[in-house]
Amino acid sequence: MNAPMTLPHAIHRILLAVVRILIPKNDEWDSASTEEGVMTGHSRLIAEFSLFSRFGLFLMLRLLEWSPCLFGFGLHRFSAMGTERQTKYLEGWRDSRFFFKREFFKALRGTTNLVFYSDRRVWEAIGYDPEPHMEERIRLRQELLRREEERSKKPGQAELPL
Repeated sequence: MNAPMTLPHAIHRILLAVVRILIPKNDEWDSASTEEGVMTGHSRLIAEFSLFSRFGLFLMLRLLEWSPCLFGFGLHRFSAMGTERQTKYLEGWRDSRFFFKREFFKALRGTTNLVFYSDRRVWEAIGYDPEPHMEERIRLRQELLRREEERSKKPGQAELPL
């Protein structure tokens, strides 16, 4: 697997503040290592973005960081606010009437959940085991391919569209 992209310090700080609000807290997993895993996952995901998408993400994260003073949260950056104020501020983005703010928050929450729930430590904590399901799907796919192969070997039989 490729090494994760190193995020600029300011972007890392903003994203870490968002991750600390969005990932669920639980006694089953260590929050610090989970946050580190989520940040590594975000770095890998962002490295796959096109240059234009990465620029847009960084621009929106900086807007998220510096706009609390515009929306009545005092003269503080997002990452410097307390946890309660950060949560309230992100709820404002979630419920915003402004399309871009709302959609950016949904994308940020979605990627954070994607990275968080892809961690095997979280799978163990919530009791998720995908292996039996994956083995069943592989078996069914192989059986389907075997039937298709048998059907194609029989001469004079009309092909049915799938």
